[in-house]
Amino acid sequence: MTENVTRDRWGHKALEGELTEHLGYEKHSTAGRKTGNSRNGKTSKRVIDGEGAMEIEVPRDRNGDFEPQLIKKRQTRLPGFDDKVIYTTNAIESLNAQLRKVTRKRGSFPSEDSVKKVIYLAMTRVAKRWNRPIRDWPAALNYFSIAFEGRLPA
Repeated sequence: MTENVTRDRWGHKALEGELTEHLGYEKHSTAGRKTGNSRNGKTSKRVIDGEGAMEIEVPRDRNGDFEPQLIKKRQTRLPGFDDKVIYTTNAIESLNAQLRKVTRKRGSFPSEDSVKKVIYLAMTRVAKRWNRPIRDWPAALNYFSIAFEGRLPA
């Protein structure tokens, strides 16, 4: 149940963000007054993904020309919903793991400066790995261009 709520909130936030981008102003902003187009409530929609069915609220605009990209109009199945989430925490987790590994090996430190030096050396070693070329980047870029059609620069 918690996962459903999280998926629903994530989808709701993404759809609200798409409408904000479409309209050109944030929700409740005075910049939207007298523009001719504004938010006009939400429409309930039932979609099915790999984990089951869920109800979502799709925002609308007054002119009716808002076309959401995450969940298109009249779309009821989301085959790759989870594939659209790109986790950026992997790099942070990798760095944390390396720092934990270094500090555990050492056990105790005689001074604060020795801790700083060990962490500095570990971070420089990790930074060298980040400068390496990305393995299989052409294949990944090809996948992203298919999954996010029209969103990547040509």
